[in-house]
Amino acid sequence: GTNLSISGTFAFEGTSYLPLPGEFEIVVSGQNVTFDGDPDGPAIELFRIGNPAFGDFEILVQTPMESSPGGMLVTVAADLLPSGSVHMNRDFSNRLLIFDGNSPLVVSATPNGGERRASPSQAISVIIQDSVDPPIQITLNYWLGCQAGEFSQCSDTNFNGLPEENEYIQVPMTNPETLSGGINLFQGSIDDSVLTHRQKVTFYVTGQDGKGNEIANGGLPVCPTGPPYCGYFAGEIEPRWNQTLATYTIREEFKPVLNVEESTIIGHDDNQPLHPGLDYTIFLNMSDENGWMDLDAVHISLGEDLEDISTTIYGNISMNADEEPLLILSSESTGLAV
Repeated sequence: GTNLSISGTFAFEGTSYLPLPGEFEIVVSGQNVTFDGDPDGPAIELFRIGNPAFGDFEILVQTPMESSPGGMLVTVAADLLPSGSVHMNRDFSNRLLIFDGNSPLVVSATPNGGERRASPSQAISVIIQDSVDPPIQITLNYWLGCQAGEFSQCSDTNFNGLPEENEYIQVPMTNPETLSGGINLFQGSIDDSVLTHRQKVTFYVTGQDGKGNEIANGGLPVCPTGPPYCGYFAGEIEPRWNQTLATYTIREEFKPVLNVEESTIIGHDDNQPLHPGLDYTIFLNMSDENGWMDLDAVHISLGEDLEDISTTIYGNISMNADEEPLLILSSESTGLAV
């Protein structure tokens, strides 16, 4: 908490006479309140001391780390007064203070991990927990993993494929959506449309709340500017990918490819008729260059017309228990057995 110094004087009302020492006790209490000034939970006693001589007092109180969002009403009052004595202006000996000794905490950020399609307006969201005087603006520091010179947005100015601190682009994120429980949702976007398949985007956030507390758990740049420089050789600092806030990889879509040279019907010569009653094995070599398992169906025609049900075979592609491709064939033709 914070050390709070409180000083004042107790005297008999309407006179210059001062109470003798040890006649009563001075109590400092704190009452959390809502934004409307209503009590928020029970009051707590922060400090208690016997009244000193000559009516003057000076008290050093350690405050709580955090008050309620509406603040804490700190009151100085006389307690255990002798019979017949009353603290007349108790309601005037108070101050409404806001205590915020806790840092705003980054709870999560998206996108993080996995692959995303490049977009001129890639949505970025950061969730921060802070109940008292939360930040209203933070800085998004992001790095695009393409080499400077390819496009003006590219961040890799020294062409080493690693994000140094001085290569990050800074943009503000403002006006968070405030949710219950002290949750503050910051939303923004970046343009990663210049990136191609497998290139990376990484980001972290910085900032502080209204009391100057720095954001916690906002991540670090993957690499310091140096020296020492980032890398994997002796004397270099290993990239801190696990200490930054979020990283994702760009995914491009490619058309599936059928390798005609390696696809065939075993036991059959091309351009020759198929014979009823014989078993044939179809071998298909297909690929999708983006590396994702997103081929889920194949349509095979044994004739020249894909719409001819009598010569059509359908294949559904899935994964078996060993994470290997599994092709299940079916046909609506009465003349085909698959």
